[in-house]
Amino acid sequence: MGAIAGTGVDDCQQSVDTKAFKGRGALRDVREVSADVDKVRAEMDALVTLSMREPGLPLRLSVHYRSSSGQRSLRWRSTGVVGKHVSWPDAAVIAAAMPLAAAKWYADMTERALFLNDSEKALRAQLRASRKRAGLDQRGLPTFPLYLPPKVSK
Repeated sequence: MGAIAGTGVDDCQQSVDTKAFKGRGALRDVREVSADVDKVRAEMDALVTLSMREPGLPLRLSVHYRSSSGQRSLRWRSTGVVGKHVSWPDAAVIAAAMPLAAAKWYADMTERALFLNDSEKALRAQLRASRKRAGLDQRGLPTFPLYLPPKVSK
């Protein structure tokens, strides 16, 4: 070991940071947050399935999807022929008229659904910020500056 002949530089390169790249970059953050969004959405689907398991209940949860923003949220729907959307306050009134055990079940499901809605919204915002830091667009594709070829005059 020693110096490179005539340069005075050691060949072991001690000035180089040996822990520079540990995979903690922007793309890793995008993958992790995207996985968290997928977990929350899977929990939403599981809650929908659970709400439809018992026949004869007047309400069920459904996933509402907004294609413009990618937002998914849980909502109560009536289980009748029409299957209309039921607001959170109206669902609470319907549940209050039920036996105590059923009312508690609806209250627990409502609490969990609202928590998942808030989590999904926060994680989507975090995912947008992560994609922006990584230079990705909404679909996960790299964003490049638009190349316009120079105009050729004839």
